[in-house]
Amino acid sequence: MPGCLGRNARWSDTGNAHAPRPQRVDEIYNEFDFTHPSEPGVGSMILSYGESAPVCEGIDFQPFVQRAEKPARFYYDALECQASLARRDMFKIVRRERYCIANPNLVTIQIHFQA
Repeated sequence: MPGCLGRNARWSDTGNAHAPRPQRVDEIYNEFDFTHPSEPGVGSMILSYGESAPVCEGIDFQPFVQRAEKPARFYYDALECQASLARRDMFKIVRRERYCIANPNLVTIQIHFQA
């Protein structure tokens, strides 16, 4: 299934020793929906963004946070478009969490926003 492990990764279950192996993923996105279906605006959405980093110690999280906010906004806009609501100006980040996991070094940013 091309694309499941990243833009350049390939999946092979043939057992062929010469089959391409999955490549390292540089970015990971995942979303969590904690909204209540019968009450619009209740609860929040979380976009979790992960990116490889050379080191964790002393890392400046700001560039990672900026990159994580872009797909969060894109996801919000896609949901609003799908729901036929024109609330583009209501995108509201309610919390940001950030941390770095060592070995391998992976910066993780969680953007919590109102849906």
